Amino acid sequence: DAELLPYGPGTMTFIRMLGGALGVGCLAIVLETRMLFHSDALTATQTTETGMTGSLLTSIVDLLSKGGVSAADRWPYAYVYLGDMIAARANAMAFQDSYLVLSIGFAVAALCALTLARSKPIGARVS
Repeated sequence: DAELLPYGPGTMTFIRMLGGALGVGCLAIVLETRMLFHSDALTATQTTETGMTGSLLTSIVDLLSKGGVSAADRWPYAYVYLGDMIAARANAMAFQDSYLVLSIGFAVAALCALTLARSKPIGARVS
């Protein structure tokens, strides 16, 4: 109705801002859950007895010994460094997953926008 026309821009602005806030909130939830998932998965694969983790920790301990760190502090510092490496990798993987979700959402929105552009406007004459 013509009498409701002045309320349209305010309503559209509110809906746009609400959609942006909900989108950012949902993306933050996806980022947090995927970071926890990747962190748990990467932590579960670390074994100090064999493999790359053991050689990495040994290399870090050797570097710390050359840097003058006391013998009692070398292994705890090495484990802290390993934990920081795992957290950084989990964070990067979580951002990759979040960008994938964002890309899929954008593609769906673009398809919806293309569909709307091809539809006839309301009140169009039918020939």
